[in-house]
Amino acid sequence: MSLALDEALTTITGAMEIRYTNEEAVPLSAVYLRLYPGLLGGSIGVDNVRLNGEPAGYELQADASVLAINLPEPLQPAGQVVVALDFLTVIPETYGGSYGMFIVQDEILAMAHFYPVLAVYDESGWNLEIPSEQGDISYADSSYYLVELHAPADFVFASSGVTIGSEPAGADTRYTIAAGPMRDFYLAGSYRFERQQATVGGVTVNSYAFAEYEEAAGRVLDYGAVALAILAEALGPYPFAELDIVSTPTRALGIEYPGIVVIALRMYGPDNPFGEQALESTTAHEVGHQWFYSLVGNDQLDHPWLDESLTQYATLLYFAGRYGDGGRQGFTGAMQSRFDNSGASGLPIGLPAAAYTPAEYSGIVYGLGPLFFVELEETLGAELFAQILQDYVATYRLRIASETSFQELAEQHCGCDLAPLFTEWVYDD
Repeated sequence: MSLALDEALTTITGAMEIRYTNEEAVPLSAVYLRLYPGLLGGSIGVDNVRLNGEPAGYELQADASVLAINLPEPLQPAGQVVVALDFLTVIPETYGGSYGMFIVQDEILAMAHFYPVLAVYDESGWNLEIPSEQGDISYADSSYYLVELHAPADFVFASSGVTIGSEPAGADTRYTIAAGPMRDFYLAGSYRFERQQATVGGVTVNSYAFAEYEEAAGRVLDYGAVALAILAEALGPYPFAELDIVSTPTRALGIEYPGIVVIALRMYGPDNPFGEQALESTTAHEVGHQWFYSLVGNDQLDHPWLDESLTQYATLLYFAGRYGDGGRQGFTGAMQSRFDNSGASGLPIGLPAAAYTPAEYSGIVYGLGPLFFVELEETLGAELFAQILQDYVATYRLRIASETSFQELAEQHCGCDLAPLFTEWVYDD
């Protein structure tokens, strides 16, 4: 993918080439790409679409959020096709959908889902649903990325992957970035960013913020580095060479991407309206997503409990690992209070994100959901449950777990029937 970012940070011109292998058991008559910028307050235009170097016909579907490219002949299982296209993305300067994850504001560029993304082919076929504004919008397979970025020379950025080269290109700098296997490629930056750095188990952890937020950025670096160490021990090795933590103007407290997480800028100032524990727990939570969402994928739209609730349980592991029983009890109480104060009751944790009201989504997915995993741990025993978590990560590494994957794997370990427990807590009967 070749990208050129303008000086005002409001448009990005791109050209990309996707080498796609049909890993399904059936021939495919078309390939589908997701176009998210229009759903996020911006826009994206696509041109010069090609298949194996030849011009290809295409059409827009699903409110122009899907690019359908018909194949001249069915792509057989294990067959390959090269899709190439050019695109122009306009980045909004006001908040659009999904928490302002795609925006330039407060002198910060946040570039989520800015390019055409290959859709997922799952048990129901190509997944092309229009995501709700609640929860995460992405659902993607893991891919390798090689990115060439032309950006103003004084633009400081963080991205998925690792920058493996840079050289002057007129008034710009040309960067070469390698990433993968990752489910997404994300980039954020500012002319005013400064970086702090630490190393954990051979992994470079970077924290990006304005100079006036140096102290808070240092604390975020500490929270992220410690979370990385604790969760790598509990869940398995962190899979990438770097982890970047970036302050952005998101309306969410934090958002996860492969190899990079963002924390709300408004939590860095002295008047943080959410308090220091929220800054710490949000940082630990987003780091936890590097295992649940990034390494182990799932349908975040239809089964958010599989990444959000499980990541919230991973956050509990952070507090227990760092602060002992007091930390565990304190965060468990916070999750219980989050559910109690939401007014949500009688709903299972396994519904699609769109099925909940905002209050229900917060209370059930982030409050009640992780308490289900606490219940499982107490039912099966801490030692066995820890083994299940590690095996789940190893088994579904770089794959997509289904709604029943966790239950099936846990039952294999315990030799028991967990259906009554999952039916009571998770499934919508």
